[in-house]
Amino acid sequence: MKMTDYVTLKRKCRQKNKLFEDQEFPANDSSLLLPRTSAVSFTWKRPQEIVPDPHFMVQGPENANLKQGLLGNCWFIAAVTSLAATSKFLLETVVPSDQNFVDDYAGIFRFNFWQYGSWREVVVDDRLPTVNGSLTFTTSTTKNEFWGALLEKAYAKLYGNYGAIDGGRINDAMLDFTGGITEIIDLKESFNEEKLSNILEVFWSMETIMGVTIFDPDSQTERRLDTGLYTNHAYSLIRHRKVTHEGKTKMLLLLRNPFGHGEWNGAWSDSDTAWQEITPEERDEHAVQRKDDGEFWMSVEDFIKNFDELELCHLSPDLLMANRESGLIGRKKWTKISFFGSWIKGTTAGGPLYNYQSNQFWINPQFSLTLDHTGPCSVVVSLLEIIDKLRPSAEDVHIGFVIFRFKPGVAPPDRLTPENFSEHTPQLVDTSGIFWPYRERAISFVLDPGTYIIVPCTYVPVEAEFYLRIFSAKEVVVCPAEESLGPIRDLMLPQSNLIDSLFQKHRGPDGKVDARGLHKILQEAKREMTGKSDGYSLETCRCLLSLYDPLVTGLLDLTKVKKAWKKIQLWAIAFQEADVNHDNMVSPTELNDLFRKYNFTIDSMALHRVVRRYGDRNGDMEEDDFMQAFFRIFDLYQIFKRKSSKGRISMNLNEWMAATLYS
Repeated sequence: MKMTDYVTLKRKCRQKNKLFEDQEFPANDSSLLLPRTSAVSFTWKRPQEIVPDPHFMVQGPENANLKQGLLGNCWFIAAVTSLAATSKFLLETVVPSDQNFVDDYAGIFRFNFWQYGSWREVVVDDRLPTVNGSLTFTTSTTKNEFWGALLEKAYAKLYGNYGAIDGGRINDAMLDFTGGITEIIDLKESFNEEKLSNILEVFWSMETIMGVTIFDPDSQTERRLDTGLYTNHAYSLIRHRKVTHEGKTKMLLLLRNPFGHGEWNGAWSDSDTAWQEITPEERDEHAVQRKDDGEFWMSVEDFIKNFDELELCHLSPDLLMANRESGLIGRKKWTKISFFGSWIKGTTAGGPLYNYQSNQFWINPQFSLTLDHTGPCSVVVSLLEIIDKLRPSAEDVHIGFVIFRFKPGVAPPDRLTPENFSEHTPQLVDTSGIFWPYRERAISFVLDPGTYIIVPCTYVPVEAEFYLRIFSAKEVVVCPAEESLGPIRDLMLPQSNLIDSLFQKHRGPDGKVDARGLHKILQEAKREMTGKSDGYSLETCRCLLSLYDPLVTGLLDLTKVKKAWKKIQLWAIAFQEADVNHDNMVSPTELNDLFRKYNFTIDSMALHRVVRRYGDRNGDMEEDDFMQAFFRIFDLYQIFKRKSSKGRISMNLNEWMAATLYS
């Protein structure tokens, strides 16, 4: 989270003795864009113009008694309420509570939202849309409390305008509030009271944030049912309790309607006599008061009957594992690896898997996942579409992924293609199932040791961007599986056991080698094969090692050493082919021709730096310098591919140094 903008803007306002006015999100109709309320005349007011004694928070964020206004954003309010009931820490991350209308007030407020791997600070002024002097959108049941309305404004700014958040899904807001893993459960699919009670108890113990929805297939608008519930409307699932009723233990669920009124009128509702049939210790005095504030209790049995979908946001990948119904889930220490990627028409948008020989499917982005440890490993794969809207439409991208496993003991190719599929015949391990238009598809797997390929794809070949997260309970190596840049050919390697024997000679007790061990292996291998004593420098080996070490362990196993050995031999051949003058040097012109040969574009400024860094005063390079230059260039290229979004990288100094110092 970055505080610079907020701090700087606030300081400038204080110096000028003026209240902040946000030019990026002005107090006019351009920030509204609400066709449903086009006849309404809005006046923008600051809180002190609405009430005489405004407060940011009155009772703390855990009391999220927010009420829905003219906007159709029940899903947003339901998510805030569920978050407040579940994790005070996370809500205070989103809504910093050290803000007020007294100390150092300057009309500026800040909020934080998770956006694809990092927290984004959103700054707003406190001018809010009103009608007849009252707030028109989100309000608090405490009339002089304004954090909910200001959070709503910041969220509207995040997505462009208030109209953009007029309709959405609970799990989208939960994702933006937490960066957790979202999941949707169809309550109409084989759930009984006992099964769902066990699952919900596990969810609450692990601080899963929950909301529920009722759908109406015949209408897009909200409709009140005879039960008091509303269709096409989101509810918060706040907490649970167990009571003994008629000799049986029952789980009751507390829900909240974002309207701030309108409640369930069946069993265990405020007016139900069942409250009088349990002990005073188990009774909910709030329910007995029969106050129509939108909060109500109901049994799990009635919950299953009346609601269609349970929307979840797990703060830990543990909750996606298959054994959660048993309740025997322990907290694991998960490692997370993430990548940005894109589907581009004609390049990387391959659509779904129709058959294994499909040229179209295999152009999709691919990611190699290697498990080197013994025994099975829990892995969660989360695929997120990077989008700037919240309302689904018919044109939305339907996302999914496929996982393949290579045969044990067989070195996998850099990338699966129709040409090499028959040779390697990888096993289809699993898929993400039905393609759907939601922002995230997250599935848990238990994988055996080996090498896998994950292929993110779409239902039809379309252009979109994605963010891939891989959580694992043990250390794994994950990297983009891309076509090798530079020379690609069938290279017959004589003495195939040479690298094996040299690796055994120089490997460490962990079965891996560092840069010095790789240096010794390559020196001795070259001497054995060519009779030349001049191997490759230690610096070249360091550059080569970093290409195959995305987790920055400083170590390579045998499989990767073999890949490194093949790579350096291919580049040795490329060097010889580029050296048209046969003087054991490559000139800048020859170097540029080599780049073009392998369809790798490098501009004149970058080429100038390459030849100045690795060449002599004329820019000519010897073979070892040539190797270093290319390995470093392609390492930086891979870093860019992993870290970029929309062709750009945004990093602070520490992130940039961490990403490039090892390349």
